[in-house]
Order: sequence, then C-alpha cells, then structure tokens
Amino acid sequence: MLDLEKINQLEHSAILRELSQKVFDLMQKNPEKLYYHLYRVDIDDHYLDLMKQKYKKSEELADQLAIIILDRTLKKIETQRKFKD
Repeated sequence: MLDLEKINQLEHSAILRELSQKVFDLMQKNPEKLYYHLYRVDIDDHYLDLMKQKYKKSEELADQLAIIILDRTLKKIETQRKFKD
C-alpha cells in the first residue's frame, strides 16, 4: 500500500522531473491533451492563465504545473484512503 508520508525526496524529485518533462512535451506537441489532463486534476483555465502570466518560460511553467499536478494527485489519494478506511 502507498504510504504518502514516506515518499523520500529522491523519489519525489524523480517523479517531478518526469512529470515536468511530460507536461512540457504536451505543451509543445498537444496542448489540448494537456488541458484535458489539467481539467481531470481540477486545474481550471483561469488558474492556468494566471500561471502562464507568472511563468513566462515554458520550462518554468511545466515545472510549476508538475508540482501542482503531483500535489493534487497525492491529496486525492489521501482523501480516498480516509474515506475508504
């Protein structure tokens, strides 16, 4: 079973690097697919527009979106586990 409290820093960093690269690739090649995935993790268009204004470089934006995606995904798992038990 996944223990959210015990994800070590190296694993977390590796996940973020991989996720950031995937986000960056989607930004360049298939933005519609990226928007679909962002919607699925509850990142709306307005918030995305604010992020685009704040982070002008695509790499920075991809990094920040990866952080938000991972955080929301982990919180979703944590919430599901609370209600399951």
